[in-house]
Amino acid sequence: METLEAVALSRMSAMTRQMDIIANNLANANTPGFKSERVRFEEYLQGEDALERSYVLDAGTLRDLQVGSVEFTHNPLDVAINGEGYFTVRTEQGDRYTRDGHFRLDDTGTLVTSDGEPVLGNGGAPIVLSGKGQISITPEGVISEDGVTVGQLGLVTFQNEQTMQREHGSLYSTAERPEPVARPSLVQGGLERSNVQPIIEMSQMIELLRGFQASQKLIQENHDLQRRAYETITATSA
Repeated sequence: METLEAVALSRMSAMTRQMDIIANNLANANTPGFKSERVRFEEYLQGEDALERSYVLDAGTLRDLQVGSVEFTHNPLDVAINGEGYFTVRTEQGDRYTRDGHFRLDDTGTLVTSDGEPVLGNGGAPIVLSGKGQISITPEGVISEDGVTVGQLGLVTFQNEQTMQREHGSLYSTAERPEPVARPSLVQGGLERSNVQPIIEMSQMIELLRGFQASQKLIQENHDLQRRAYETITATSA
């Protein structure tokens, strides 16, 4: 493959990957607690000295950990994290972590996510309420029902949040050991909004489309140049 085409295709592949990430950000612009992502690229050099060529290498994704704004819903079981930390959720695959605090009670009175997975307290057990009394949740996560404490939401954090892998919905998994958040800051009756900025995402998408089209044009022009050179050589040698 021609060097020019290889470099151009490398760039187009990187832009395609970046476009997928932007599309996913836009799709989750209204997902509570969602963190926007960016592709992390690295330069890959091949060749020697003056013939050295620069390619684009996809080195993974980076997550924007900036806290989103709080949207008040006035639902007593909605809880926004106004700072660091993640809720712990019990799933069939093991414990997972989320910042989506859109909770509800299932038929047994267990506090669960919108997908029906139990939310764990700071002792590692599900939180169970009667569902008949007035529910209060303090900024520290202490849950009371009609003034009687029934549990406490456990917020955890990790040394390197960038290693967390996003799974279905708003859940994350990680091999790191969870550590309790020293000073939890929760807001009852609210949800943390996604930190995705749709206008910025759309602007970047337009720039990517233009860059992709420019690379396609470059490859086509190179093909045309090679074809004309071949036709000239053929005609001369005939």
